[in-house]
Amino acid sequence: NDTPVSLEVYVAASGAATVKINGADPTVNTFSMTFDAGDVLTPFWYMRKDASAACNPTLRRLEVGYQTDISN
Repeated sequence: NDTPVSLEVYVAASGAATVKINGADPTVNTFSMTFDAGDVLTPFWYMRKDASAACNPTLRRLEVGYQTDISN
């Protein structure tokens, strides 16, 4: 719908992963994931769309870094 969406993925020191959509916890399609100690993670972006969709998804910005609040 040509509407920008902010997606955030956080991985805490414990390995627990959390997701934010436009700064809020998702209300549908939630997931629970915990990585093992020592896992190496590689950020990537993959987008699929319905063949009949009128627009093409565009990655406008990708930030990668350490989570500053490791209590999450």
